[in-house]
Amino acid sequence: MQKAEKIDREELAAHLIEKYRQLISKRYQYERLQVMFTLSPAFNEEVVSNVRNYFLERLYPAPDKREQLNDAFETLSSYVSKPVKVFGLLGNMAAAIFKFGPLLPAAMKAGIASLETFIEAQRFEAVLLDATVARNFQPPLSDEQFSECVRQIPHKKYGQFVDKVYYLFNSMTNTRLTGKTITILESVIAKMNSKPSVYPKKDVEGIALGLETLRHGYAIFKNMDDNLKKEITDTIYDNEMNFLKSVYSTEGT
Repeated sequence: MQKAEKIDREELAAHLIEKYRQLISKRYQYERLQVMFTLSPAFNEEVVSNVRNYFLERLYPAPDKREQLNDAFETLSSYVSKPVKVFGLLGNMAAAIFKFGPLLPAAMKAGIASLETFIEAQRFEAVLLDATVARNFQPPLSDEQFSECVRQIPHKKYGQFVDKVYYLFNSMTNTRLTGKTITILESVIAKMNSKPSVYPKKDVEGIALGLETLRHGYAIFKNMDDNLKKEITDTIYDNEMNFLKSVYSTEGT
């Protein structure tokens, strides 16, 4: 019986992930954003598509991609969030700053922004799952049922999550900084590959996947001017806040 219950929860969790992915896809359709906001000509359908794909591929991936991304972020966290481990690969602090410049500390902080956002999203998914089970909702959940479960996440917590999403995209608009972070991780991977007996293949693959997450973000913004970058990040923030307000506006009714 315990095994059957576990399978049911796993299936339900996968459904909730896909449900949220569907809502993201809906709210990042170009036609919808055109109605809700005044978009500049440069903020075109291709740009919206790139932003939507980043959400769906890197922040809220499909259930079958979760384990791989979990492992990657766990590895990336152990290296990027602990400077001692990074300097062990790059050399001492003075040598690393000489090689990569004074942006190194900020670059490492930017490197874990996507990690923090992904982890926070997972925490919310756990709350959604418990709320769905407690209400005995069965898939497929309606939008109303899903919103009811989302409201079990404290309003303030969800607002803080939106702030993290905004910070993530805003940090990627600093393409100089993102490029520096990418260079650092490339150097880390090269050093690890040169010592296969010291650094497990899984660690290398994890950091490589984290590197790809940053490269995808860098690719979105690298050729844009500052005005378009600001328009995109502001629109993402406003769009997410509108979703939050639409969900919690019915709270207690």
